[in-house]
Amino acid sequence: MSIIRVSLIVLLVSLNISACFEKENNNHNQSTQLNSTAKYEIKNCVVQLKFLWKNEKTDKMLVIDSVSEAIKKAVSSGKYPRLTANSFEGDSYVFFFSDQCEKRKTFIEDMVSNYLSPTINNLPDYQIIIPDIEDIKKSPTFPRNNWWIK
Repeated sequence: MSIIRVSLIVLLVSLNISACFEKENNNHNQSTQLNSTAKYEIKNCVVQLKFLWKNEKTDKMLVIDSVSEAIKKAVSSGKYPRLTANSFEGDSYVFFFSDQCEKRKTFIEDMVSNYLSPTINNLPDYQIIIPDIEDIKKSPTFPRNNWWIK
């Protein structure tokens, strides 16, 4: 009977020691993940396509709907890094890139020339700008869950 008790005690102690090592390993993995730093800050990953509406007769909503469809095609092409695009009252689109943020203006220039300009007849003049992030953060469409950037 005592041999069985000793065997059980040894088994329980070895399981407890094993669990401690596993817990320590998990803690190390979590601390490594938590200590990792984001590759970009959000202020470095935002770019704005601002429309310069001049013609009052232009049906803005029709143009905006066409722009939205063209942006969807561009994003789904796989040509650009992961991004979100939000329309700001039909006056502009703001894009938040998750990677290759240093090329953000180039990506939007490419998107306009390859997806918007060829398909939208009444595309207004536009500017591609790097907006003040504090102004963008005030918008209700600002993405609040961009875990890939600070």
